[in-house]
Amino acid sequence: MISLSHFLCSLKALVSTGGKNVQAACDWLFSHLDDPFLDDPLPREYVLYLRPSGPLLQQLTHFWKQSRLSCGKNKAHNIFPHITLCQFFMASFTP
Repeated sequence: MISLSHFLCSLKALVSTGGKNVQAACDWLFSHLDDPFLDDPLPREYVLYLRPSGPLLQQLTHFWKQSRLSCGKNKAHNIFPHITLCQFFMASFTP
């Protein structure tokens, strides 16, 4: 069984490499073994979204696809249709 410390270090490595793959996370972890802050809790950034479902989601998805065809891909097309409920905020992982 993996300890909580190992889990947090693994999570930090995965987040630090953008979640690319296990090899990148392992490479990052091995290059930071002497980091005195490696075992520190990882603050996480969160945001709350309201994501529609049902017929409204279907209509928004259709609009999203049509806008991509009409205007070309832009930053608005990088995330699912949603309503942002708050600004990003930080929170630490505490078991």
